[in-house]
Amino acid sequence: WPLWTALPVAPFKRRRTIRYEVAPGVYAFDQMIGIYYVHVPIRMTVCAVNQNNDDDADGSSRRRGLVVYAPVAPTKECLELMRELVERHGPVRDIILPSVAVEHKVNAGPFARKFPEANFYVTDAQYAFPLNLPNSFLGLPRWTKTLPRSSRGGGDFWGGNDLEHEVVSVKPGIGSFYQDVALFHRPSRTLLVCDAVFAVNGDPPAILTEEEEYTRALLWHARETKNEIVEDTTENRRKGWRRIVLLFNFFFPGS
Repeated sequence: WPLWTALPVAPFKRRRTIRYEVAPGVYAFDQMIGIYYVHVPIRMTVCAVNQNNDDDADGSSRRRGLVVYAPVAPTKECLELMRELVERHGPVRDIILPSVAVEHKVNAGPFARKFPEANFYVTDAQYAFPLNLPNSFLGLPRWTKTLPRSSRGGGDFWGGNDLEHEVVSVKPGIGSFYQDVALFHRPSRTLLVCDAVFAVNGDPPAILTEEEEYTRALLWHARETKNEIVEDTTENRRKGWRRIVLLFNFFFPGS
């Protein structure tokens, strides 16, 4: 991934992508992001919409296709996995940046440029700190549009009945702002959120075991002493993952 220097965190330029179906017509694309060996997944979700509709000759918004939520880095592997979905479900119709967080924003512009025919929506409180810059200075393309706070009462915003959304906005403190988009995919009854909710279990996510370097972080956190050499076993991977979850959860104890 040649643009890794825009946000120089792990895994730097070597970014794997895995795709899996989480519900009918809903696909997760996982990559890894991390700092100080605290490696966690970062996820893009792709929803197939209007799959029972034929493409309208006039190119109306009811056409079948894909809606991309929270883009990840558009690596060659990621784009190949997207191409397979395009062949199955239709073109990328809409791309949504549902967050103001830099780890999501840094990938959104490059991803949108790979699909210039798609609508590209961002939440309305995008900002930079300490100097607040316009969207064009943040790598977002010139065709960027502001996502309405709600799809209710605004007509047929998504073109059909497959989607509806609400934007959540919170100002936690000086120099910061939080936004998230709750997007409901009606055909599969799937609710998408970006950072408002997360869930874990005792097993490390599959993306964290895709590369030796990714796995090394799990084993590093499984140590009992700083000089211990930890054997690569399923139990040690699980032990390291549980500790990463605790550390990630309490990076900012005051919040």
